Amino acid sequence: MRPTRYAWHADAWRHAQSALRRGAHALLIAGASGLGKGEFALNLAASYLCANTDPQEGACGACESCHWLAAGTHPDFVLVERPSDDDGAERGASVTASARERPIGVDQIRALAPMLSVSAHRDAGKVVVIRPAEALNLSASNALLKSLEEPPSGVVFLLVANRPALLPPTVRSRCQAITIPLQHEAAAAWLEGQGIDDPALRLALAGGAPLEAVSIAAEPMWGKRQGFLNALAQSGFEPITIAEAYRDLPPPLVLSWLQKWTYDLIVMRYCARARYHVDLQPAIRAAAACLDPVRVTRLYRTLLAFQRHVNHPLNPRLFIEQMLIEYARAVEGGGG
Repeated sequence: MRPTRYAWHADAWRHAQSALRRGAHALLIAGASGLGKGEFALNLAASYLCANTDPQEGACGACESCHWLAAGTHPDFVLVERPSDDDGAERGASVTASARERPIGVDQIRALAPMLSVSAHRDAGKVVVIRPAEALNLSASNALLKSLEEPPSGVVFLLVANRPALLPPTVRSRCQAITIPLQHEAAAAWLEGQGIDDPALRLALAGGAPLEAVSIAAEPMWGKRQGFLNALAQSGFEPITIAEAYRDLPPPLVLSWLQKWTYDLIVMRYCARARYHVDLQPAIRAAAACLDPVRVTRLYRTLLAFQRHVNHPLNPRLFIEQMLIEYARAVEGGGG
């Protein structure tokens, strides 16, 4: 069985295949979160290693190499990711927030040396996928740089990054950039084919990223979004009251709604449109008309700072209260 590819990957796939044919030894696969960059890299690795690969369709899914990859036992393939809490945990096990935040360390990069120093088991070569590449700490980046500067014969490095600017310039300069763009029409058509209700709204809330839109559609608390944000739009709202009414909402979800709502207030003030909550434009327009844009911009920066702690707050209820209090302070008094 051939691996699944998304329609919005088509242009990037052609560019990546062309780069590999020209002998590129390192690709930096970049784009917004929710575009399936990780799957793109794995599909590209499978295609590179496949004995019967097709330039357009990719790996055949039936050869020995493809079977090895499916079983996770391919001797010429390595996937480097953030370390988990339990190295013996199953691949499908959930990872805690603390594990997600851990960097990729130098020991993980040094551990590649034995695999890179021996000949490939098959003529195709070897592939190392690193995701997310921006999680490499400084020592790991420097260790990787040595391999990028003097690449072993037949080895291809695929670096996947949501924020490539966080990578050292020395690493970026030694990779050929492959960007997966946001393609609204292709993404909307795919969401409709998946049976997603109101795909245009879901796609807007996801910032144009279709896989993120699927996650939003699957969120069990989705039905409370409109009521929560309409409550914020009311004049003289009480943060503590709203926090109590929506105490069962997870803090990451509240922060996501609040960040996008605040961004929409700023954009509405200057551009007369909303980017994310497109179904609430009248409420956003009314709220934005009497806000001080400078104070709201500062609020947006404050909410970005909350992102560091949102996955493991000491007290979720108080964390939500604090976010709403900061919002109330920013919008009180107006400025229009």
